[in-house]
Amino acid sequence: MITPKIGYTYIGLPGLVTMAERTLTILSSRHPDEPFFQKATAKVQEAQVKATAAINSATRLEGTKSVTEADNDRDNSYNSLRLHLKAGLKRRNEAYQQACERLYAIFTRNNLGLARLPYGEQSAALTSLFTDLAAPQAVTDLDTTNSTEWLAELQADQQSFEGAVVSRTEEKATGDTLTDAEASALLIPALKSLFRVLDVAEENEMVDGVAETISQVNVVIAEVVR
Repeated sequence: MITPKIGYTYIGLPGLVTMAERTLTILSSRHPDEPFFQKATAKVQEAQVKATAAINSATRLEGTKSVTEADNDRDNSYNSLRLHLKAGLKRRNEAYQQACERLYAIFTRNNLGLARLPYGEQSAALTSLFTDLAAPQAVTDLDTTNSTEWLAELQADQQSFEGAVVSRTEEKATGDTLTDAEASALLIPALKSLFRVLDVAEENEMVDGVAETISQVNVVIAEVVR
């Protein structure tokens, strides 16, 4: 008899795939042409192939993760530059202070809270900000306040964000791999069905050598769940 009360949901998808692969290997070796097992093994094999592809499906989330990280980077660059200019408003150096005032007015016009906006709105606000900061007086003021390189970093972060969004969109368009949860939901019932078939074969003495097959499968189960 196949080991009862297997904690499938606690094994994890990699363990389930290992269990399926090794069980199929045992069956193909010991009963390569047994018709009684064919339907059940075919279902396990189909689910196992999809589950194997899904094991690394977490990489599908990398696009989303990259977008989040890129957004955080541009937020940090924007806020640090904004705060740098705000601090400059209190400088006693008149030329520096006036440059900060003009630049901070540009930031204010383009929404000081843009880092909290939704992705698309933030990108639009930054594009507008970059356009305003490209004006001759703004370029001079950026140089005066030692902010030119800082702005370049923010612009680079915005470009990285846009690239991450494009990559995520492409991944979504081409990604048809199941998630771990979806794959498990396919593989667990298939394994249960196969194990029931093995038990029936043993109980009714329908297949020669099935008792030894079950014994080998139980070893696999024990190694996977331990």
